Amino acid sequence: MYRFINIAVGTSTFDIILPGGYIAVGGTSKTINVVRSATVQANFALQAQGGIQGVVFDDLNGNGSQDTGEPGVGGVVLSRSGGVAVTTGSNGSYRFEGITPGSYTVAVALPTGYTASGATSRTVNVGSGGAAQANFALQAQGGIQGVVFDDLNGNGSQDTGEPGVGGVTVSRTGGVAVTTGSNGSYRFEGITPGSYTVAVAVPTGYTASGTTSRTVNVG
Repeated sequence: MYRFINIAVGTSTFDIILPGGYIAVGGTSKTINVVRSATVQANFALQAQGGIQGVVFDDLNGNGSQDTGEPGVGGVVLSRSGGVAVTTGSNGSYRFEGITPGSYTVAVALPTGYTASGATSRTVNVGSGGAAQANFALQAQGGIQGVVFDDLNGNGSQDTGEPGVGGVTVSRTGGVAVTTGSNGSYRFEGITPGSYTVAVAVPTGYTASGTTSRTVNVG
């Protein structure tokens, strides 16, 4: 509450200086007519600015919630309505400051090597002086790797002196294929967590001394 006394009769303009962390709901200036022996009112409506905060984390078990032992992911870019962007800290946390009350959409940009295990955007409502939470669950993409080798003794294991076989095609679920290097090694990168079947195409001049396909689970 404020009060001016000994105001001259006539028209007067009153202005308010916005304090830090507040916005005006309506004008910041009012012109009123002061009459003799009367008190007139000039009210100003403000709203405290709020915040939007949360964490981007590696959802190891894929349940969409950050459980004990699931680390935050640093260096991830998040944007909100209005084109404002922030980057998560080393612990995966972020915060948008000075938010005018209203509805906002927050979106996460998937970093290289990760896939989303939940929504990549969320809509939140920020009240006057309040804070809204928007967390995002990611999962680090893994890999499938191995070696194709010449099993000289036929025991199914690569022993000393058993060379890798280069130029062999290995395929996985989804129709993706790679070719072994000169040492017989191969790797599938950027694998979303799940179950996959990997198969080898037996090259001319070779026969399989074990299974030609294997099912693996990538965490």
